Amino acid sequence: MRLVCYVLLILVISESRAQEKKNEKETPIKLKNVPEYILKCLEPYTSNKTQYYRERDGEKKSYEIKFKYLNRKYSVEFDDSLKLEDVEIEISEEKIDENAMKRIKKHLSTFEKFKFQKIQLQISSNDAPDQEVIKKAITNQIGDIINYEIEIGIKEKGEWSFFEMTFSQSGEFLFQREIIERSSNNILY
Repeated sequence: MRLVCYVLLILVISESRAQEKKNEKETPIKLKNVPEYILKCLEPYTSNKTQYYRERDGEKKSYEIKFKYLNRKYSVEFDDSLKLEDVEIEISEEKIDENAMKRIKKHLSTFEKFKFQKIQLQISSNDAPDQEVIKKAITNQIGDIINYEIEIGIKEKGEWSFFEMTFSQSGEFLFQREIIERSSNNILY
């Protein structure tokens, strides 16, 4: 009986998390408004083309810095207390491990149609210093916690919806959020 209650609790928590909404709003900010700590962490990698944002997702606020380094696109996010949340690296579908991609596509096979919009390798760490996590991510030494964050267009009953889905490194579905405000207005056919 105890096991049944535990399993039901996990299913309820998973289902409620799976129905979360992503309503991000990125507002560009000037370099002078970026905290010194963030600038110091990213100093070796940024350029005059680096973009700085203040991000709001519901009640959560953060700083997001986007830049290109050695021909790869990065997004580094810090929470309001200046703790590194994650480093995201834009990748192509081909860069995902073959077995992980099979699991991801199996999860998506229940939908009428789907289309990957953006795929990012998401790297974070609970223990390592922020600068070390960033350096490891940028120098391909990766990090402690690795996920795939995928923005996906999904067609059901003739209508497109957009989701941000997170999968583990092995391709296991972790959670999803419906994207309320799209950052790009791509038209899908």
